Amino acid sequence: MKSQHLYYLTFLFLVGCGTAEKNPNKLDEPRSNNSELNEMRALVSSLKSRVESLEVRLDGNKDSKDSKDTSKISAAQAVRVAPPVSDQAGTPVEPKPIPTDAEPGFVNDAAVLAYRQALILYTAQKYPESALGFSGFLDNYPDHALAGSAQFYVGESYFKQRDYKRAITEYRHVLTSYDRSPHVADALHQLSSAEALMGNAEESQKQKQLLSRLFPQSPAAADAAAVTASPEFKPEPKREPDPVPQIETTKPQKSLGVDEPPATAPLGGT
Repeated sequence: MKSQHLYYLTFLFLVGCGTAEKNPNKLDEPRSNNSELNEMRALVSSLKSRVESLEVRLDGNKDSKDSKDTSKISAAQAVRVAPPVSDQAGTPVEPKPIPTDAEPGFVNDAAVLAYRQALILYTAQKYPESALGFSGFLDNYPDHALAGSAQFYVGESYFKQRDYKRAITEYRHVLTSYDRSPHVADALHQLSSAEALMGNAEESQKQKQLLSRLFPQSPAAADAAAVTASPEFKPEPKREPDPVPQIETTKPQKSLGVDEPPATAPLGGT
């Protein structure tokens, strides 16, 4: 725009000069004509300065508008693209596995996988399969850290099948072979329940007292008292031993005396 204005003013100046050259007679005119020319030049110079000032003002308004638009855009971008607080707290550290960490080996251990498989069967209420699974675990890993828990779940698998006699045997193995197992209190509780369900009230009470004495604050002790007092708890009647069948003996034959000959049928007629 500025170059256009300058071109326009230059064009007017050249036209004026050309007009002066075409009229050489005017050079001889009085100096009044020269004063008019000077006025015109002054007017052109004034117009030129005004044009330049207008261009400066226009450029200033344009820069001000651009700066306002830029500030609005930057503010909008700051609101939309603001990083989350977690990113401002620092660069997150990615955990790296330690070569000496025992967890990967523990998770991938064959014994742990066998125990988990048996536990899955128990959770799925497949109690015969879970009993076999836990028993197989004990056969292969009798000294494993999970052996006590496996022994308890063997008893639980039989208890769920109402095979209380075998369950009692397995619970007793927990007390005798794995007395440091975390399931000792639970084994005493279930042993008391199984004995009661078998009709052995005296043995059930003995196990309950042992549980209360060794683990008085355990949930198993509180649960044992609640289960026994529940009206749904119906122990099976104690079965009397089957009577011994009587063996029938043959009646002894009468001994024959010397003077008593055996009775024989007559060989012939009289």
